[in-house]
Amino acid sequence: MAIERSFSVAQREIVRGLLAEYTGTEELRVKIAVLVLADGNQDDLVDFLRCAKVDYRDVLYWAEYPEVSATGKTKKQIAAVYEKLGVVVPGPLR
Repeated sequence: MAIERSFSVAQREIVRGLLAEYTGTEELRVKIAVLVLADGNQDDLVDFLRCAKVDYRDVLYWAEYPEVSATGKTKKQIAAVYEKLGVVVPGPLR
């Protein structure tokens, strides 16, 4: 559902394929964080997935602690993306 809320019909299969490439630690949580951080931008999704493959904790940190990780986003802004995607907002963002 989160993919459908972020990407056009034409992009969805590509995005699913890209997300399938990440099979590491905390797989679902990381994939959701990547979707949140990319916020509908396929190029950003590729970049965040690349980061997750190096160290998955980076994308979790950026998505769940945006103000201290210097993402340029507020907790409220990132929480709104989680809500837009129809997924549970992580505790640190509440």
